[in-house]
Amino acid sequence: MFCKIKINENTYNCYYETYGDIKNPPLVLLHGWGVDSSIFKNIIPSLHYYCILIDFIGFGKSDQPKTPFTLNDYVTQINKMLLKLKIKNYSMLGHSFGGRVAIKYNYYYNINYLILSDSAGIKRNNIKLRTKILKYKLLKKIYYITSKTKYNELISNSGSRDYKLLSPVMKQTMNKVIKEDLKKYCKNRKTKTLLLWGLYDEETPLKDGYLFNNLFENSRIIIFYKSNHFPHLDEKDKFIRLVNDTLYD
Repeated sequence: MFCKIKINENTYNCYYETYGDIKNPPLVLLHGWGVDSSIFKNIIPSLHYYCILIDFIGFGKSDQPKTPFTLNDYVTQINKMLLKLKIKNYSMLGHSFGGRVAIKYNYYYNINYLILSDSAGIKRNNIKLRTKILKYKLLKKIYYITSKTKYNELISNSGSRDYKLLSPVMKQTMNKVIKEDLKKYCKNRKTKTLLLWGLYDEETPLKDGYLFNNLFENSRIIIFYKSNHFPHLDEKDKFIRLVNDTLYD
């Protein structure tokens, strides 16, 4: 199903699906970067919620952004969709990039319960990475003047495989999104928060989970000892049980 919303003077078709009894407590599920809402379909049948799955703009069946999006634009997308669908008194589950959006959403709007699974959002001062970026920027300027061939090779060889596959507008979107440090949006937030984290996660390491746990006032963290970045896939039954338990927490 699609609903039309307007962001930055542009109208977008946003894809969503709903599952479960509409009389059950609503749960909005937000997917990570590089996937879409179908990543949650393995757990949906066992959740005791009315589930709302949403494809972010630029992912899945939703439209591509016409201009580069910021994190605020994604927060706006979710808020406008939920208003249009008349979803009220809901909880929110965000995985990875979806956790980024959920954290900032929770800062501006009321959520019954916030569930973060291996959430992104912690920006660290990585000296090695900063040195690499400075070197890249310097070479880029030099090659632009001295050698178009080397300039083009540098551009084409930079970034991860996933980054290289992105469209130009999504590359710019990614660059805008990952620059934000969300620690200040966690402080003094009293929303009940459940952190679900894979012990072997290398993309958003467990130390980030502990940091989030310290920042939120009313949170607890559960570790998945057999999981990497996707606990809801690696330890499905445990994940389902803990999410369902939040109904009675």
